[in-house]
Amino acid sequence: NKYSKGNPFVCVEVVRTLSDRGMLEYKETLSSSTTGRLGTCILAKGVILRNLKLPTSIRSLLTMRLDHLPASELLVSKLASVLGVQFDREALFHIFEVEGGGAYRFGSALLSLEKKGIICETTGVYSMLQFTSPMLQEACLRTMSLELRASIHLNIAAYYEKVLLEMEYSPGDKVT
Repeated sequence: NKYSKGNPFVCVEVVRTLSDRGMLEYKETLSSSTTGRLGTCILAKGVILRNLKLPTSIRSLLTMRLDHLPASELLVSKLASVLGVQFDREALFHIFEVEGGGAYRFGSALLSLEKKGIICETTGVYSMLQFTSPMLQEACLRTMSLELRASIHLNIAAYYEKVLLEMEYSPGDKVT
């Protein structure tokens, strides 16, 4: 199904969760210009498969992944989720600054979230990013209270009002 992306999505999220928690090791076995990197994932030393306790639903699995993110990455994810599945990088940066983040933390959080497969660039549009799955965006939203979401929505609205005013009026124009 388009929303969850089916069983492969579940498998990828289980692997990402285990990898994020340091429970997997990647062993490269072959590298070629035509095939790219090939390798095998194995359980890290000391990890016993039967002792792993993974959530029983994809939503719980995604929430568990998000719960283990560093604070700045979690903040960027939450703010992006209020903007939508696809979102503008500049709007997200503005909201991040309003919420107390800084440019360096924003950039490093974005890069890390991309490496972890939580967000990616939207093809064809430089300033647009997106969650790798609508379910990830929804899981981020579910971690916030309605009051917090409403507050973030107000900050987003203020940002877009400012941007629209700047686009409509040049310096010296009278604003009524």
